[in-house]
Amino acid sequence: MKKIYLIAISLLIVSSSIGQTLIAKTEDGRRVVLNDDKTWEFIDKVVNEATSLEEEFPDCNLPADFEEPEGNKKIHSWLKRVDATVDDLKDHVAVDNNCSENDIKITSVSEQRGNGNYVLCVNGKEMRYRRTGSVFHRQGVSPIGKY
Repeated sequence: MKKIYLIAISLLIVSSSIGQTLIAKTEDGRRVVLNDDKTWEFIDKVVNEATSLEEEFPDCNLPADFEEPEGNKKIHSWLKRVDATVDDLKDHVAVDNNCSENDIKITSVSEQRGNGNYVLCVNGKEMRYRRTGSVFHRQGVSPIGKY
């Protein structure tokens, strides 16, 4: 009798999962319904346009005599070995934001061997980056991609 209940419950679960539509998310954040008949449609009718740098990040007003903070020398010597120094961060941010390293000023540094938090002024806009191990990424953005 237990086997019959087990088989009946299994069939019920399998049959309920067959024939369902799937909801997926595109790279730009829109949701899509994937139907059984291999058609699809957007759930979110309004297309979210990518925000510009001016809309997404606040301005940072640095004084003319601003000097970047220096981190802990012991940690920096360790970070040199794994290519995760603040100079490497500037390289990463310059590529990430399509700008020159001269346009980047580090305003705040909080780092340990395993991780770090950085506040930067990139082309007059304040951005926050993180370091996990030796990997830099913008705060709030997954370093392994869009999953």
